[in-house]
Amino acid sequence: MMRVVSVANHKGGVGKTTVAVNLASAFARAGRRVLVLDNDPQGHATSALGVEPGHFSLSTRDLYLSSDVRVEDLRLPVDEQLWMVPAEIDLSTVEVELAEAPRRLRRLTERLAVSSMPYDLVFIDNPPHVGLLTLNALRASAEVLLPVDPGRFAVDAVGRFLRTLQELELERGHAPRPRVVANGFDLRTRYARRILEDLDALHPGLRLQTLLHRTVRLREAAEQGRPVDRVDAHCRATADFAALAKEMEGLD
Repeated sequence: MMRVVSVANHKGGVGKTTVAVNLASAFARAGRRVLVLDNDPQGHATSALGVEPGHFSLSTRDLYLSSDVRVEDLRLPVDEQLWMVPAEIDLSTVEVELAEAPRRLRRLTERLAVSSMPYDLVFIDNPPHVGLLTLNALRASAEVLLPVDPGRFAVDAVGRFLRTLQELELERGHAPRPRVVANGFDLRTRYARRILEDLDALHPGLRLQTLLHRTVRLREAAEQGRPVDRVDAHCRATADFAALAKEMEGLD
């Protein structure tokens, strides 16, 4: 059964794209067929997978605005087990263009439903706010990963996002199951340990146990437009994402 997983957070700079791209690649290396759908007008997932703006004719925007466009019309191969749907800045017009449209929060769900989707997993990378694009992704997903960084507002951001999910379920009858991913934590510092303690106390059972450590390899990989496991198969970041993929495989 195909799993559709959104990667989202109200807070920017927490590593949403890093998690989406590198976790997708880890699953692909483990033999899964994986699609990354870039749902952010900044197009960071597109660039992180080596696709440059202007090097594609169809994008995520067309999924929202064209009733005859399907995923198979615009997906791009990354390697044998990994594909992507690209995005660029014109995706930002979708929220205005669909502001009064019927079923505007179901556009992505409906386009995925009529597309050929021979994947084990789909990861949707979202913008750093909850608007029409992110709400479409959440409606289309059964799970949502919330990356959190060791920052001052990490715990508050999780609480705000959980309230958004509660409102979505109340108003729309569906909300994906949330899971927190600790990204960029150094447990040698008391501050980072305290943030995790606060998260676990306020939201018990929500955090995945795999920690993603901060490493220069992730920045180098992003600059090269490649997942970290394609840059250095033996570095700590590659091992972290492989462990996270294995943990997610065992979840209900």
